[in-house]
Parts: sequence; structure tokens; C-alpha cells
Amino acid sequence: MENPEYRIGRALSYLGICPRRNTPEFLKENTVLHKGVRIVDLNYTLNIRENSFLEINGRQVHFNNNLEYYLFHKPPGYVVSRKEQKNQKSVYRLLPETMQTFFYAGRLDIKSRGLMVFSNDGDFIYRLTHPSGKTVKKYRVHTSRPLSEREIMVTQKGVNFKHVDYRFLLLEKLEKNAHYEIHLEEGKNREIRKVMEKFGVDVLDLFRFALGNYQIGDIPEGKWMKVSME
Repeated sequence: MENPEYRIGRALSYLGICPRRNTPEFLKENTVLHKGVRIVDLNYTLNIRENSFLEINGRQVHFNNNLEYYLFHKPPGYVVSRKEQKNQKSVYRLLPETMQTFFYAGRLDIKSRGLMVFSNDGDFIYRLTHPSGKTVKKYRVHTSRPLSEREIMVTQKGVNFKHVDYRFLLLEKLEKNAHYEIHLEEGKNREIRKVMEKFGVDVLDLFRFALGNYQIGDIPEGKWMKVSME
């Protein structure tokens, strides 16, 4: 680690506690102590080599200097949230105890499946998810009917649905009937499903196989694989 001097936001992100952009709210809503003193100043700086832990709401959280990165194959039927509502099951049920505080990139809705990335490196996840990073997401999609040539063309020019604009980087026919490869850059909430709804088409299967530089490969559903950061 080149510079061990971290401002509190970066330190909390490094620990996997919260992204830097959420630091002001986190410090207001939680008691974060360093050497017995509560931290309220966003410019508060500490040396994570010399200072082995923070105390957060009475619990010691240690700096272990070990950042980890995992690819995860989300199965359908699970929500991407730590909180569960009604009969929903969280993907965190499928992860080991050591990954329960990890951040994620690549949210998928409950019906969808495929690649997500989990890490305790909050800055890395932020870069992977923020629109400015222009992370390309690649999917294989099975629709209830074949799309017309006009519909395919429109998806790459732009579709307005319920006052929101959507645009695919790529929509390409695959060999199987009504199967397509779709590439997104921004990845708005349920973007593929909403565009298909605009066309009166149901999505029968939505599978993400790539997220930025990462490919799902042969990871089984509900399992994960440790990788190095690229």
C-alpha cells in the first residue's frame, strides 16, 4: 500500500463499511470512534498501518490490509439486498460469513441470473458501478417472440418508456430463435425488461455473462470464485 494515510471516508470504504459518498450520513447515524474520540469531521485522517482498528457502535473493526474480489453466479429467485421482505431470499444467504459485509456490483432483479462482483474494496466497487466508469454489461436474453428488424434498430437509437430514455450498445440475434446478445453501458434499473415491455414482449430468461473485464465462465449458480483486481 503506497500511502497509509486515509481520510475517514476512504478508511470506511476500505473496511467494507460504506462507500465514500455515504460517509456523511454514516457518521451522523453511527458512532465511529478512533482512540476513544468520536469522528464527525470528514477530513479526519488516520494511518491504517499504525492504527489497527476503529470502534463502530461499540464493535472493533480491524484493518487487515487484505482486499478481496469475488465473481458470483446469482441464481434466479434471490434479491440483491441484505434486507429481505416478505418471502424474498437475499443473495447474502448464499455467501459465507466472511463476505456478509462486502459491497456488490451488478445488481440483478429477482428473476434474473448471472454474474455479479463482490468485494470489501468499496472504491473498486464504486468505480465498477458508477456511470462514469462506462462498464459494459453483457447479457443473453430469451424473449417470448422474435424482435422485428425495426425493434432491433430502435433499441440502439433510443427508446423512451414511461418518460425514461433507454439505449442498448448492441442487440444481436443468436442462432436460437428469439435469443439475443445485449450489451449495456449505463444499465438503468430493469432496463432490458422495460424496453421489451415497451414492445409488448416478455423476457423469459435474462443471463448476464460479463461485467466489464470479468466473465462468468463455468462458475455454478449460487457459487463464487476469488479473482485478482484487473
